[in-house]
Amino acid sequence: MNALQKIAAAIAAGSLVFAITLNKERSAQAGYEKVREQQRAAASPIDIVRGFHDLAYQQGQPAQALAEYVAPDAVTHIPGVTGRDGLDKWLARQGSEKIGKTVVQGDMVVVIDEAAQGPGVSASIYRIAGGKIAEIWSAGA
Repeated sequence: MNALQKIAAAIAAGSLVFAITLNKERSAQAGYEKVREQQRAAASPIDIVRGFHDLAYQQGQPAQALAEYVAPDAVTHIPGVTGRDGLDKWLARQGSEKIGKTVVQGDMVVVIDEAAQGPGVSASIYRIAGGKIAEIWSAGA
């Protein structure tokens, strides 16, 4: 085997190692996502709503909160908000809120949010189905 063949073999071996490593990382990520889905499906309605609020309002990642916690076919009952794009824009405008009071009954969660800055409260109602938020009602001052 000449030097050029040795280099080609080393590159091929390196490519194979890279491909195997990449495949393992993708499998691990897919496994992680599956576990997260199972955890959300087994989570209580209040845990789902708290996770949603934490990600959307405290961590400032409304798009990710929408993707992780809200069902793709979720129904919104919010004045002026239509469809998933409308919900995404509405979430981005909400700013920082913290959960004040909650009431849970079955698959329904009522949340009284307190504005992080200045006076004001808002109320939201969430219906949970299949580990995701399936419906949202919201009204605020």
